[in-house]
Amino acid sequence: MTDKVLWSAIRRRSVTAAAVLGAVANVLCIMLTCHRDSLTTHEFNHGFYAAVWLAVLFGIPLLTPSLALFVFRRSAPVVVLLTIVLLLVLKMNIDELLRYWEIGVFAPVRKWDSPGIALVFLSMFSAAMIVVRAIIRLIDRLQGTIPTRPPHDPAEIARIMPGSRRHHRRPGIIRFKVRSCSQ
Repeated sequence: MTDKVLWSAIRRRSVTAAAVLGAVANVLCIMLTCHRDSLTTHEFNHGFYAAVWLAVLFGIPLLTPSLALFVFRRSAPVVVLLTIVLLLVLKMNIDELLRYWEIGVFAPVRKWDSPGIALVFLSMFSAAMIVVRAIIRLIDRLQGTIPTRPPHDPAEIARIMPGSRRHHRRPGIIRFKVRSCSQ
């Protein structure tokens, strides 16, 4: 295994691990935000179905950062950036709950630096990223600039790129073209 293949495999696995870490942080952020809201509202006793509807209406849209991690899984900078932001929001949630357990009260007014608000903004930003990516892919497909699947057959590669003779070369042999000096 060459160094290039080894580093490529390590990079892919580390980006996948970062995406999984970001998705877990996203789910934990949603759970801690819901836990914070359940600590502050003692009047909510509407039953199981109302709780399920609230989780569906407010929990699923907050999962768009996880969806963005899946959509951009081949782009390492995007995955790492989203994972770092999700971990920071998770840290904000944990710090706020620790402050509540020490003092006994949350901040009286929901500020803009609240973890729930930060998660909503991150979800909106992730949804916008996904929509822009989908529009770009749709335009590329309509123009025919990207194939639906990459060709793996040497004959098909030779048909698409007639000047390419890569499939005839053996790996590891370097070939030089000899030019004559006389014209």
